[in-house]
Amino acid sequence: MPRRGSENQANKRPATTAGGDDDEDRLSALPDPLLQHVLSFLPSRLAVRTCALARRWRHQWKSVPAVRVKCSDFANNNLLRCFVNHFLPLRDRAPLRECDIGAYNGRDIPPLILYALLFRVQVLRVDLTIAGNYAQLRNGNLVSEQLVRLELKCVQLEESHFLDFSSCPKLEVVKMDCCAYDSDILSQSLRHLSITGCTLIPDNTCARIFTPRLISLELADNYGLTPVLECMPPLATAFVRLGNGCSEYCLNSYYGDCGSDDCNEAMVHSDGSVLLDGLSNATNLELIADPIVCLHRWFKGMPLLYIVHFPKDLKKSPSFGKLKTLLLSEWCFADKFGALMYFLQHSPVLEKLSLELTTSESLFETHGSCYQREPFLASKHLKVVEVKYHEDEVFALAEVLKILITCGVPSKKIIIESMTSRISHRFNFEQTVKQFSH
Repeated sequence: MPRRGSENQANKRPATTAGGDDDEDRLSALPDPLLQHVLSFLPSRLAVRTCALARRWRHQWKSVPAVRVKCSDFANNNLLRCFVNHFLPLRDRAPLRECDIGAYNGRDIPPLILYALLFRVQVLRVDLTIAGNYAQLRNGNLVSEQLVRLELKCVQLEESHFLDFSSCPKLEVVKMDCCAYDSDILSQSLRHLSITGCTLIPDNTCARIFTPRLISLELADNYGLTPVLECMPPLATAFVRLGNGCSEYCLNSYYGDCGSDDCNEAMVHSDGSVLLDGLSNATNLELIADPIVCLHRWFKGMPLLYIVHFPKDLKKSPSFGKLKTLLLSEWCFADKFGALMYFLQHSPVLEKLSLELTTSESLFETHGSCYQREPFLASKHLKVVEVKYHEDEVFALAEVLKILITCGVPSKKIIIESMTSRISHRFNFEQTVKQFSH
């Protein structure tokens, strides 16, 4: 009869011994749903190969809740297409949690999207970075009862109502990168929207973004006209960066009021606010513009030169009653600091202001004095003003400090920081989505 102590020692012995006969496949001991969850993080091609590991694994790949087919997993398009044609019919009819697809040829993408929607996909990613041509999605509206997140990269949405998400009641996140589109973006459920490096086609068409439940917005480095933002009452965070790829810029004057018929400014025909009305409910706002971008697109369809001189126009302009943190680049210093003073005057609860001086453009050669306007004091809630400047912008820094002190900002609340690079910091869209997901 074995002693009790020996029995206790046997119970404490590890289940596996490296290189011994008692090795145990712990992974195979997992229940099927958990095993399939683990496989869902692999490319589908590798997930299928696990069928050769053991009898237990033979059919696990068929019920994996994710399809991941990317160009990087195949040497050429023929191999990719052959795999897809054999793989999809053999899958079980289990719902898809994620579908991450790419192709060498854009024409192969629409059938894959339809397959994903048929199996009630929740997260859909389409990446055609490697493809030689865009995916032409000319079908009707995207229809899905389960889709929560959509990511598109290098996808062409021409002559399509694909961006009308009225039939996607659960859609909350949309990311578009380097895409081309020519239609409005409509959604009653969307909470987070990112549009970066995209082209609005044709160049003289202005799209509309109607997303009344949006919480966070990113518009950066796009081409063509800037989309018109409709009212977004719950908006909390917005990042807008206009580069020289957008059509609203003046070829002859920083202020966008050169009067030339050949100037790109003449292409703009909007009578209402393009951006600021839609952004007026934001709590955190970052507005960055290339020095040559025409400023009047920020305001009520008229040059900033006029809007800061007429009280009636100022009364019609949006007020930022919820704005607590604001970042502006050097575009706000043009026309005698008009935009900077405008925000200071129309942001009653502003707590933090950040200013970036990163350009070598001469933005301070204005007509008249910026101190001739009716005096006012900045928000009494203002706690700190951060001024970041490049070492070549010492004169600009002095002018900015003067205007801040003139507006009643105590010098002890102003923090000055030298920048070694002229590149502005990058807004983190994913971090913002996570912030509002908890």
